[in-house]
Amino acid sequence: MTTEETEEGTAPRVSINRQHRQVYRAQLEVAKAVRAATEAAGLERTLVELLNIRISQINGCAYCLHVHTREALAAGETARRLAVLPAWRDTTLFTAKERAALMLAESVTTLPAPRIQDQDYAEASRQLTAEELSAVSWLAIAINSFNRLSIVSRHPVRPEPGSGPAGKTQRTPDPKETPVTVAVRDNPEQNRYEIYDGTQLAGFSDYEVTGTTIAFTHTEVDPAFARRGLAAQLVTEALDDARRRGLAVLPFCPYVRKVIAKNAATYLDLVPEKDRARFGFAEKGVG
Repeated sequence: MTTEETEEGTAPRVSINRQHRQVYRAQLEVAKAVRAATEAAGLERTLVELLNIRISQINGCAYCLHVHTREALAAGETARRLAVLPAWRDTTLFTAKERAALMLAESVTTLPAPRIQDQDYAEASRQLTAEELSAVSWLAIAINSFNRLSIVSRHPVRPEPGSGPAGKTQRTPDPKETPVTVAVRDNPEQNRYEIYDGTQLAGFSDYEVTGTTIAFTHTEVDPAFARRGLAAQLVTEALDDARRRGLAVLPFCPYVRKVIAKNAATYLDLVPEKDRARFGFAEKGVG
């Protein structure tokens, strides 16, 4: 049985995406289909992520907020609009179309009284086409499902690598580093995770997926982006994504092994027990 850590005194949570991997893979296929539907309907990526974030706020899903806030920033969304998103009705920062989509997404999520649902739908339909109404509805249904999956499984949001233990003084980031421009993206066509600084490719980590296993084979970062912790960010986000997808990890890449060894309490469980010795993880408390 695969479980996620819990607070002391509480029962451990089963990570349902790993316990029933075939069901989770089907859920991922739904997510891919929904993304294709939003693109076909002409919904901008920033709007899609605004909806993902707003619904995750309503449901209180920390993990999905972590993922989709990062995606929204990478897509060009502004920190200002993200900051006021819970109060979108009281601002003038959102377009009529965005407001209609937010209203519909909230209605699908909270399912108010039928009369209120009808009012919300009628108002949204003044700004959205039939295809957009359907795409927004499917998006809301899908992210609500992922919210519940992550909440039930207690998917964690952990400090970024190098941020230090909670409660200790942290280094003040250099504004020149512009951290909000850095984003990690999966590129399945190239079989690799890529890390970008703005529009520039800064590095990548190659992988091969076989069934329910992902094997990391090589990681490199352009020397021009050295000494910024990008390799660690790239690998940890790739490992986090492997966990989210319910994949076991085979770290053939030496740097991936190094990250797992340094953060054994967080990532060692991704490596199947029968394979740990071959990668130098003979002891459970590798560090």
